[in-house]
Amino acid sequence: MAIEPRSYFSIKEQNEPSLDTWVPSTNFLQVGFRPGYSLQARELIELQSIIQNQISTFAQELGYAHGSTIKLCETDPRLGSLSEDGTGLYTASLSMKPGYMFMKGPNRMGYFVRYNASYSDGSPLSHTFVWSSEGDPDDTLTKFAFMGVEYTEETLSPEQEPDLYDNAAGFPNFNAPGAVRYHINIESDMKVKEALLPISWNPPDEVDTGEFDRAVNQAVIDDYDGHFAGSNFIPLFYWNSNEPNLLRILHSNRQEYEKAYDENDDPIIDSSGHELYRKITPSNLQVLNSAGGPYEGCRT
Repeated sequence: MAIEPRSYFSIKEQNEPSLDTWVPSTNFLQVGFRPGYSLQARELIELQSIIQNQISTFAQELGYAHGSTIKLCETDPRLGSLSEDGTGLYTASLSMKPGYMFMKGPNRMGYFVRYNASYSDGSPLSHTFVWSSEGDPDDTLTKFAFMGVEYTEETLSPEQEPDLYDNAAGFPNFNAPGAVRYHINIESDMKVKEALLPISWNPPDEVDTGEFDRAVNQAVIDDYDGHFAGSNFIPLFYWNSNEPNLLRILHSNRQEYEKAYDENDDPIIDSSGHELYRKITPSNLQVLNSAGGPYEGCRT
């Protein structure tokens, strides 16, 4: 029997009085509160689980998977450099603005989470990654370096986060601690994770240009060997030993942006002379280069 997605409170918080017992197979889709009776904490938690499951299911139907960047133009990833030192050691620098990504644990519903890190002036953080190209033992395995973020999950109480105290009077009421919160803490500094995946290099042909990329996406979706969701790691970009001079964007399987045209089919130009984009297809695009490229005019 397939494992049903569960909420954080049903998995991690077994000692919480608000224990969530809802699962999708019950098909309980609404909660009818009875007038004159006390609300149960479980009822309020399960109401959230129902809504979150509907959002998660719909998002995955659209093609979002663990590591999908939701709005490519918003995060606007830029590759500063990618170099090799002659001994198989690669170094890349990459910057990314704050923006949303989709995460899905191996045994849980999906969530849209936000990467918030930036410099005080709002400019994107720059990250440096170093990895080795050595490690392809045979033709059935391919060496990958995934760039992404690590996260931790926690229950925050008002005692840990004073802003969670009741503020109805305009200041924290320490006699009214209120509810706890499920919190995702995404580390500001990106990490690189090296992995050998059971994917054979099959150079894309003119008919099917995405065979290799889809295999990479599927390995992440399946959480191969616990490298991704099982390790609380959200991969966003990847390098592979067969295309050593490229960094690619992971997932974002559905079309998100393409060039915007007016009623006369002319490209729409902004005040700075950039062509605007309404949709592009970010699936496995090479990371946008700071020196230019076909998506240089991407604006939100």
